Amino acid sequence: MSATDTSVRPQVPDASRRTRGWRPRPRRVLQIAHRWVALLVGVILLVVVLSGVALVLDPELDGALHPGLYRSTPTETPLSAEQALAVVQRERPGFGPTDVVWNRGHWEVYGDEHRLQAHVDPGTGRLNGIGSHNGGVMGFLKNLHMCALSCVDYPGHLAFLEAETPILSNDELNLGGLILAGAGLALIALCLSGLVLWWPGIRRMARGLRVRRGKGRYALHYDLHKVVGFAAIPFLLMWAVTGAGFELKQFEQAWYALLPGERPAEYVAMTSTPRPGDGIDQREARAIAQRTLPRHRITSVSVPDHKEKTSAYSVWMSPRDGIDASAHASWSGTSEVAVDRYSGRARVTWGEPGRPRAQQLWQDWQFYGHAGYFFGPWPRALWLVLGLAPLLLAVTGLTTWLLRRRKRRARRGAVLA
Repeated sequence: MSATDTSVRPQVPDASRRTRGWRPRPRRVLQIAHRWVALLVGVILLVVVLSGVALVLDPELDGALHPGLYRSTPTETPLSAEQALAVVQRERPGFGPTDVVWNRGHWEVYGDEHRLQAHVDPGTGRLNGIGSHNGGVMGFLKNLHMCALSCVDYPGHLAFLEAETPILSNDELNLGGLILAGAGLALIALCLSGLVLWWPGIRRMARGLRVRRGKGRYALHYDLHKVVGFAAIPFLLMWAVTGAGFELKQFEQAWYALLPGERPAEYVAMTSTPRPGDGIDQREARAIAQRTLPRHRITSVSVPDHKEKTSAYSVWMSPRDGIDASAHASWSGTSEVAVDRYSGRARVTWGEPGRPRAQQLWQDWQFYGHAGYFFGPWPRALWLVLGLAPLLLAVTGLTTWLLRRRKRRARRGAVLA
């Protein structure tokens, strides 16, 4: 046999013959797109999602880490909001209060432009101390998850991420918000493409929900990726849509375009019309707000800035009956009543009763559904467990890709040997 005889050698298909007339299959294109979106954006997605997982139990963790601040003595005559404010003004004259908030059985008086909270025991009338919801590790995670480190008042702030990037007429979108919006859009794409790739057909539905054991690492990780992804998709889509909606107004526009009911008018803060005299006090403002929404309970009332003559009272309220989406948040309330601090004129500026269902769902549930604050801590643990799904999906997806790549290289080497 001559040195040039190749009759007994393995034949390697000619590249031109392999590609001639080749047409990409839609499923194969979707697989490649799904894989590369995950590889390119995966790290950012994991950072955003896992920082959010750590914040699921933020109100409860803050109470556990600072129990002295949340001390509340049972009593039949608890302090009113005005009395709690008076305690802080007496104990800390330069505190600069802005709001008085009822938080899980005690009063919190916000000050220093919302950076600090003075905690008051409603039973004893004592000032428990001064804390900050914005500080420490949890404050850094909030900055990471909600602002991509672009929020000035939180630890880890990076100034260059504040740069404005008006895209699609989103004038208030900065670079940090653009990163979060991109992460949300990428997660939506991964969820929808993953659902299409997972779909085994009605007759073979059971096959798409099984995890094979004893079939090797590839089969195990492949099946785990499919099953866990399918189970977590409803939550991942909800987080992706609501999260991207915080940054891109087009999501809200699409929501109202697809669902019945008119889109609400743009939010406009109420201003007071200055008149001679001091006007009404906080107690009177609360009474006016209560008459405006008698079937709601007051959760917070603002302290008008007396240097700003047009500032008004802002009273947040939650429904007494039915579902309160904000029930377990640190600052609850689904409706805002603004009260002119001179005339006492009141207007519902957010969450008006009787609004269309689409408005109620978007306004009440976008944030509180995203965070799970309509549930107590134990049911909300489901948010924590499913929030870890992207980590498992990243591990199993990367593992199957590497195993497939290794196997392909080994096969190619065997052919060329």
